[in-house]
Amino acid sequence: MKNTSITNYAEYLVRNYATFDKLINGYNLEIRDIPSFDLHKFASLFLKDRLLANECFSQDNPDFERIIIPSLIRLFSNSTSKDEQVEFIEECTDGVINYFYRDMQSLIEESLQIYNMEHAA
Repeated sequence: MKNTSITNYAEYLVRNYATFDKLINGYNLEIRDIPSFDLHKFASLFLKDRLLANECFSQDNPDFERIIIPSLIRLFSNSTSKDEQVEFIEECTDGVINYFYRDMQSLIEESLQIYNMEHAA
């Protein structure tokens, strides 16, 4: 999964969103502190890997059958509804972010370690 564009994006997120935490005397960043549009971009980089994309949109992802498929069925059942379209996008996006959450946080933590070595007091 070590992909240069994914690693570079994790570094970008750390540079732009990490904040100094006096308690740990270093920079910190949690996924919940990253704006959704940047999380979407981060997830899109994972999805460019066909293997990861196939895993994400399969039974490997607990949200696939529980959230994504029911939302898709509702959308197809009422395809002219703008509300259903928006709901599908939100639920699908959440399912993808949830699936890659640990990997994203791990890459952010790796980037934070390097960032802290270069910038922390």
